[in-house]
Amino acid sequence: MKYLKTYILIFISFQLYSQQPNKNVLQNAEQGKFGYQKRTSDERYEGLFKTQISGSIIEVVSVTQGDIEYQMNSNEVLRVALPKIQNIKETKITGVSYGINMNYQIDMVINDGKSKQIPLREVILPQRISSNNLGIFGYIELPNSEMEYVPVIVSSKLNPTQNSEIKIKLASNVKISQVKWKYSVYKNGECNPTQPYIAINTSFEKEEAIELVIPNELKTTKICIEIQAQIAGNNRWIPKTLKVYIP
Repeated sequence: MKYLKTYILIFISFQLYSQQPNKNVLQNAEQGKFGYQKRTSDERYEGLFKTQISGSIIEVVSVTQGDIEYQMNSNEVLRVALPKIQNIKETKITGVSYGINMNYQIDMVINDGKSKQIPLREVILPQRISSNNLGIFGYIELPNSEMEYVPVIVSSKLNPTQNSEIKIKLASNVKISQVKWKYSVYKNGECNPTQPYIAINTSFEKEEAIELVIPNELKTTKICIEIQAQIAGNNRWIPKTLKVYIP
């Protein structure tokens, strides 16, 4: 999907315990059974769409606890669940394709202690969206429209192995020559940076995933992540700050 070139995620309010579509995506849904639409199983909206809306230079495409891995098989089913995080009862979930010439999105809501399933045979398998091109993240939308991210656990019916590392993936709509990032504890309403920048001295092609791995030993409930990415052939650095809950 030309995700960052063509589309900016626009999120809408959801009624409590009721799944609502992303209106912007629904208005631009592809026709036919693979178009973005409500799926009768597991209360989700899923499918393909077409749009020409520009997005930010760098976007979050995945926030997970563990990897997303699955087999391209008609019997394969993804199970999306939330780790236990204090005071979080309901989380909105979005999945997007990236790095391929396709616009795919899935939207659902998961309540505390629950999980939902995504059968690959409905869209992902026939459209050949591999695990290398699919990101899923949870988020809470605050009254000021700021988003706080929640890592999701994505397990596979046919490939159940998992690890516990929190992995954040971003992608850019331009080539990036280098990236540096750091994390800090979010406390008393503020980010408190104590760590130096971690340099990623490699370049990333347009829409190639930039992966950040969060240390397992963090003993806190929320962190801030500060990212600086340099555009290739340009001295300009693009900043991005995220807030992420830690299980």
